[in-house]
Amino acid sequence: MKKYIYGRRIGTAEEYSLLIESQGVLDSGKKHSTESLQKQHDFEMRNLCRNVDIFREKGVEGYVLLEGDVTRYKFSPQEEFQIPNATRH
Repeated sequence: MKKYIYGRRIGTAEEYSLLIESQGVLDSGKKHSTESLQKQHDFEMRNLCRNVDIFREKGVEGYVLLEGDVTRYKFSPQEEFQIPNATRH
């Protein structure tokens, strides 16, 4: 699943810039168990949350877009990043 993180310095009127574009974990073409696919999804979401947390610590506000989902999942230094079904560690 592709993921895009857009952001800007908090308090500026600049346009949001693409900060990270992630292709996700590449598929080898092999069949995977449901458990394996869930572990892969959890890993991708943890990495996404870590990246957003780093930007928040550096004074960046923005949003995340997920492939196939039009929702903008917003974040800022004052606002915790929330995304459905994301496991945070």
